[in-house]
Amino acid sequence: MRRPAVIRRAAGAALAASIHALAASAATGADAWITFRGDPLRTGNPGGEALAPRLELAWSFRDESYRSASFDSSPALVDGLVIIGLSEASVFSPSGRIVCLDAATGKRRWHFKTRHPVFSSPVVAGGRVYAGEGHHQDSSCRLYCLDQATGEERWSFETKSHVESTPTVDGDRVYVGAGEDGVRALDAADGKPVWHAAGEHVDMSPLVTSGLVFFGAGYENPAALCLSAKDGGVRWRTPLDQPCWGSPVRAGNRVYFGLGRGNFLESDADPRGAVVCLSATQGAKVWQRDLPDAVHTAIAFGEGKLFCGSRDSKVYALDPGSGEIRWKLDAGSPVVSSPLLSPHSVAAVGSLGRLVIASAKGGEVEGTIDLRELLGPAARIISSPALHDGRIIVGSGGSVIALRAAAPKEGKKP
Repeated sequence: MRRPAVIRRAAGAALAASIHALAASAATGADAWITFRGDPLRTGNPGGEALAPRLELAWSFRDESYRSASFDSSPALVDGLVIIGLSEASVFSPSGRIVCLDAATGKRRWHFKTRHPVFSSPVVAGGRVYAGEGHHQDSSCRLYCLDQATGEERWSFETKSHVESTPTVDGDRVYVGAGEDGVRALDAADGKPVWHAAGEHVDMSPLVTSGLVFFGAGYENPAALCLSAKDGGVRWRTPLDQPCWGSPVRAGNRVYFGLGRGNFLESDADPRGAVVCLSATQGAKVWQRDLPDAVHTAIAFGEGKLFCGSRDSKVYALDPGSGEIRWKLDAGSPVVSSPLLSPHSVAAVGSLGRLVIASAKGGEVEGTIDLRELLGPAARIISSPALHDGRIIVGSGGSVIALRAAAPKEGKKP
């Protein structure tokens, strides 16, 4: 039966109120970048800055001494710094680095060598930088804790598998997916184990909120899970019909995950994707919006909508209450990096380099820039753009670039 309109409106108002309360509590200061995309709402813009529709290059960083470098990690923007991971190719033993740049100039402050490539995106809290190492085929990979000012190692923790997952810091603990080694909770200060939840293959960034840890598993038996943040006990496990890779966001008593086949580089022979909405406390499915191809991006919330990218080259804005598609936008190539949100706009980058800025309300295009003109025709964007102090930072291939508001055209008022 269809619910009366007044009941639907009341339910929507209650959800909106709880979402706004969550957004207020999730605010993150300029001295912290605590999870993938900076804050629990996955905005890539914890400071809530406005997006300029017209952009130009502010600076570009590239170090030719890095061996066939690839900045597929996404940047953390904290205290005037850009902290990002990279992979270095080698016939014998691929490795990686965690690199810290000056956000205003792009000059390198420090870099830290890792044994395996770094796909994990760094997070920063309490003067410490946390990032994992390893690709899918790697094992015995570590989660590193570095000094934010110097890049010196404070501690590291070895897992049985790889750490593609971006950590999440909550209070005095850091939570991270460790591939086939499940989920680990460690003491943020010294890296000592607190608890270990085994049995799932976890590569996404866990969401930690209200004493709960949410994450998805993508191999063999796909599922979304909720654990107790205190001791790792399973609160619920919900089987899914597709692999679960898109890092979740919570809004009120609902939690949203991205699903899909394939990977960051190619679609499955039988492409499928979806965004699924589950009860945060029970795990029951509320709705599922099927899409033509995989959703590997984080699900972001802002302006009363959910935003995600898909390998079908589209950016989607969904209604959080029903899953209805409010609008969709073509980015020109598969979207595997996560959207960037501002108070009234959303930006997304197709993997072949087209960055598009659109109205969050209706999806009307406000500006575009072709990053291949700055990076060359071989540009491939997996890194998710982030915004701080008026600059959009994103990695691509062997470079990290910063974009700023373009100067007014001659004869035009600023």
